[in-house]
Amino acid sequence: MVDRSISRMKLASFVFGILLLSACSYLSETEESADFYSYSKDGDLWRVPLLEPYEIVSPMNSDLNDWAFIIDNPSISGPDFELFGDQFQFGGLTKVGILDSVIVLENTNKHWPKLAGSYPSLLVLNARTSELFIYSKEHHTSAIDAKFKELNLNGIVMHEWRPLKDRFIEKLELPKGWR
Repeated sequence: MVDRSISRMKLASFVFGILLLSACSYLSETEESADFYSYSKDGDLWRVPLLEPYEIVSPMNSDLNDWAFIIDNPSISGPDFELFGDQFQFGGLTKVGILDSVIVLENTNKHWPKLAGSYPSLLVLNARTSELFIYSKEHHTSAIDAKFKELNLNGIVMHEWRPLKDRFIEKLELPKGWR
């Protein structure tokens, strides 16, 4: 009788312990996801948040060009641009800027099949509409100027990517006005 009582008590303690661990795990996951701007690593990916839900990610957090802005099934357009597949990646980042609800990214090199080469490019994301616009900085300067005027981006501050990334990874700090 006493052995049964002890066994039940051990079983109840074990079940209680499992439930407690599950609850703690759940709370830590919801705390992390609660503030999009407060964490630099999500699972195996390093991240720098832009405007929720948009972020730049890296599997390794190196100074190589392994950081990319990735969008699944994007609504993307631009002169001489053609999307292959259902995912778009914009890597080799050099500058990042946000003004109101618009994200602007610059990179060193994007392949443009219709232009038969790779060129520094500019990506504009209107977060209100989820529309993406991409331009070769070498070939589409007038289209870039028109898009900046249309979206009222002439006052945007473009930040160098690496120092911005390093500051967020080390101190969880983003430029003012990015939230």
